[in-house]
Amino acid sequence: MSRRFQENVIALVLLAFFVGIFVMSFEYGARARLVPLPIAALGIALVLAQLVWQNVRSLDELQVDMLEFISGDQAAALTAGLASKDNAAKERPAGRINREVAAFGIVAALLALCFVLGPLIGVFVFMAGYFALSRLSSWLMAIVFALAGSTAFYLLFGVLLNVQFNRGLLAPVISPYLHF
Repeated sequence: MSRRFQENVIALVLLAFFVGIFVMSFEYGARARLVPLPIAALGIALVLAQLVWQNVRSLDELQVDMLEFISGDQAAALTAGLASKDNAAKERPAGRINREVAAFGIVAALLALCFVLGPLIGVFVFMAGYFALSRLSSWLMAIVFALAGSTAFYLLFGVLLNVQFNRGLLAPVISPYLHF
């Protein structure tokens, strides 16, 4: 079974999943479908774009490791079109495991922050820390980005959808200071 065929099967399974969510969301009330309907529509669009992308391009161009791309290790090589199978062959398995552990650690940190501080403050702390510690921006810009992201999160879920946020484990300590 070729790699392209495997990727097409996975993409079609994802497409079926998002189409199922899209269809099922019409059974909900008008307000209840405000979240799953746009997510399913975006998922369908992205999977269709992925299907087109992976069937139009050659297999060499599909060898992209997103963690390396985001961290900038191969960003220059990818933009210059120099990435090839040789780069993938040189990669050590231990490096791949370390990156996967780091990715799971990032998700665990976000979940822990949301559990301890609550989702709104957890998202703010996570975004600020991520932007600053990954050196994607300065601390000041990281705080600005985190404030913008947390505000969008609050407006979407707190105001538009009237979701009551869990205050987290530290609610007795921080609740006198927060009024949302």
